Amino acid sequence: MNYQRFKLAVGENSGWDAVRRGLAEFDGWIIVNVSGDENDTGVLFLMETVQEFLDSGKDTLWLEGVNREEYYELLSEQIDQFLDLGRELRQRLCLWRARQMQLEIQDYLNRVQNFRHFICCHDCQQEALLPAPVFKALFDAAEQLAVAAFAHEDNVRCMDHLEYELAPCLLELRKKIEQRQGLPKLGKN
Repeated sequence: MNYQRFKLAVGENSGWDAVRRGLAEFDGWIIVNVSGDENDTGVLFLMETVQEFLDSGKDTLWLEGVNREEYYELLSEQIDQFLDLGRELRQRLCLWRARQMQLEIQDYLNRVQNFRHFICCHDCQQEALLPAPVFKALFDAAEQLAVAAFAHEDNVRCMDHLEYELAPCLLELRKKIEQRQGLPKLGKN
């Protein structure tokens, strides 16, 4: 992925609105990282992290962005990976107890959380990719998978969450990406 670095002057005592107005300069880019110094490693571009920089009195932010088309392609690839991994976990849950697969399930859940942050980077700048109820359903399903796996060690519930809750939300997200881009159908699923 090719990152482009940008400098955004926001002025002292500026708020989120000033940042949002400044982002208009970077049309065609999705900002994914932010830092308060040119030489610092960036952190995820989320409202909370940007607000921390603003609260610390920074008047200039350093941003890293990804070309919008590359960003959407990466999201689509990640969706394919989640769908494949979900099918694989579901098949393995037919053979192994959830208790025996907790590391694999935790890895899947960690990836979902990282994916959530990646989507939030987009939604701070653009119209939300998913309607709020679908976005909430995607991450509620991940939480329910965690409860089924770790609290109940229930294979059937884990498989149901993967197949009937997470997969449809991921497919809905892919459909929204395709609509946003006016692209032909993406992905392999």
